[in-house]
Amino acid sequence: MSGPFLTGDKALERLGDMTGLVCGIADREGIGVYETKLLERYLLDMEAALRARDVERAKSLVMRLLIEVLGYDSVRAKFVMYNHLNKNAGWG
Repeated sequence: MSGPFLTGDKALERLGDMTGLVCGIADREGIGVYETKLLERYLLDMEAALRARDVERAKSLVMRLLIEVLGYDSVRAKFVMYNHLNKNAGWG
């Protein structure tokens, strides 16, 4: 699959946008045509970050998910990243 995918910081920025969109939809009336189109675009944009196979970007992505989706503070998110993922996934 090819297309106008975003990479790097722009792709990670879109993850934040997508997180806000998903949480906002869940909190309000649900998903409609407009929200569906936005989600499709954000998911395609995020694909580039995963295709790059860049561990540092992957770590940044996980940190952002821990903070923005799970509500961890940055200290706890770093603890999870360095003491769990590094050991168990061999990313150390």
